[in-house]
Amino acid sequence: MTANGIFQLILYMVVLLALVKPLGTYMARVYECPTGLDRALVELIDLPPDDLFQRFKDGKVYIPGLAQEAVENFFRKGNLIALRELALQRTAQLGAVSPDSAFNTAVSFATNTNWQAMAAR
Repeated sequence: MTANGIFQLILYMVVLLALVKPLGTYMARVYECPTGLDRALVELIDLPPDDLFQRFKDGKVYIPGLAQEAVENFFRKGNLIALRELALQRTAQLGAVSPDSAFNTAVSFATNTNWQAMAAR
């Protein structure tokens, strides 16, 4: 390994270690009690049923032909409201994730994503 490579590795580690505490503190605060911009982002993700119907019509959720069939057979406004309420209740009941579980999940996503490129063809 060249001196430049060693320097880049050391610089990367220093930057990574410098960011651990501030980013970890921010993430803990957001996950425990979202406020301000964080709450706005959570609200942005929560779609009202009318917006979801529009996404169905635009073909952003299902293939357009299947979307119309799904809207006619199952995804009525009452069903969507009920599903939305169940999802919000379930999310509220989950609580915080332990640090070791969060780390394991992050490592799993990183390694699985990298290995997907190596899948047999």
